[in-house]
Amino acid sequence: MIEIRNADLCSKDYREFKRCILEEWGEVNQLPECDEVLTLPSPLLVFEDKHLAGGLTFIDYMSPYNSSIALWINTVYIIKLNRGMGIASQLINKATKVTMDYGASELFVYTNKKGLYLKIGWQIVSEDEENCVLRNSLTINQKNNPIQ
Repeated sequence: MIEIRNADLCSKDYREFKRCILEEWGEVNQLPECDEVLTLPSPLLVFEDKHLAGGLTFIDYMSPYNSSIALWINTVYIIKLNRGMGIASQLINKATKVTMDYGASELFVYTNKKGLYLKIGWQIVSEDEENCVLRNSLTINQKNNPIQ
């Protein structure tokens, strides 16, 4: 059973999630710390049968459309053993609901995994040979039918 919940920034599960991210990618900007007061939505952790399976963090960064600040997905990480099970899609869909609750009207991501996002309804904003920017515009229809 998959469970997605807000991260307790001081928990061993969140520390383990951060360790996995840093081991996989090296340094990552704006990973919240234990004593930090959050101004963005809380990171999300996903558990499969009560074991940490991965997580997602947010970042604020410039909108690709203008000079305003927008909400972005910073990291999505699924532990290798749990990849290929649809967990990332569930996590990203939960991030969309969190974004609506946060009051943002769109969510962006910069990724080399565009197929994952296109499969769940995101739209390409721009792309180059390896990466692309995608967005999920949070519509009234999505707000009336929130993702569980």
